[in-house]
Amino acid sequence: MSREAPRWLADFQARFGNAIRTPLDRSSGTLTATPGAYDARLSAETSADRIAVYNRQYWFRLFDVLHSAFPLTARLLGFWEFNEYAGKFFLAKPPRGWDLDDAPNGFEIFFRDTLERENEDEKLALLESIRIDAAWRSVFRAPLTPPFRPSADDAARLLTLQLTPSPSVAFVEDHFALMELRKNVLADFDRAVAFPPRLSQARCWALACTEQGTLQMSLKPREMQLFALLREFPVGEALARLEHACSAEERAELPERTRQWLARSVEQNFWSGVQT
Repeated sequence: MSREAPRWLADFQARFGNAIRTPLDRSSGTLTATPGAYDARLSAETSADRIAVYNRQYWFRLFDVLHSAFPLTARLLGFWEFNEYAGKFFLAKPPRGWDLDDAPNGFEIFFRDTLERENEDEKLALLESIRIDAAWRSVFRAPLTPPFRPSADDAARLLTLQLTPSPSVAFVEDHFALMELRKNVLADFDRAVAFPPRLSQARCWALACTEQGTLQMSLKPREMQLFALLREFPVGEALARLEHACSAEERAELPERTRQWLARSVEQNFWSGVQT
């Protein structure tokens, strides 16, 4: 039987936890601890300088976790500014669980809601970069599920079924060649990164985590649109909505293309089952 911790120990742990979560000072242009902000009794019981070591390690470890989770955004924004958002995030939502890999959960939404940028293209690129980083993180952490392989019965009533998306697959649009930039960043994390120009046409990608590794696949814009519709509607309704969005010229080739796209999506394990 486990026993409740002594009151003095719980009190000490609470005061120590508060101390190591003290924000690092940014005013000097470097991140420094501020021992004067620690609980005076705690500093007397231990040592403010020793607490400062844990204080810095706490924040640097959390910053490293976010850099790893959102590498493109960290390099595009720059570590100094990125860490400012990270610090605000962890003050608002300090880690509570035992798994440090869960600490970045929610950062994408926080970043999107608090991002300030005067240059509109730079803001759009940053919002897109955080979505791309989050998509990679999502598929990498997702459990591998058995792929959907339609039976003869499924094929006969396919138009009435709704496909269940695999949790290890994500779709992203790229208006700034950020997928390529992310690959370059991962190959050389210390390289200088400039904001890329906007592309004349968006690129569409599928990300998938497989037993062989994490893959990225280029998609046609209408193919991407179809997969987005299939995540919301039964197959027949998704196809009807796609046809309605197409031009007359596109509709002539649409039946054959949709057959190819659906076959490819099943082959690449985009779906884990069907719902009636």
